Amino acid sequence: MITGALVWVDVALTFALLYWELVPGWRPTIVDHLYLAFTNATAFSPTDVMPMRPWVKMLMAVQGMISLVLLSLVIANAVNILG
Repeated sequence: MITGALVWVDVALTFALLYWELVPGWRPTIVDHLYLAFTNATAFSPTDVMPMRPWVKMLMAVQGMISLVLLSLVIANAVNILG
């Protein structure tokens, strides 16, 4: 469970840094990008920030899929351990 949580945090931080690097001309702080990555990873969709460019939409879709797969693997592992 701890490993799954660490991987999830790593994915959220990685995507926060990607969002930070890939959005020129805007002056958000790293906290804005951490929030975006966190909400996208937990809700599997944008919550209050809608992506406008197609490549950002695809990047957010990839993050959502990675989060969904990680969650599935952690749940499967927990069921396997308990069962």
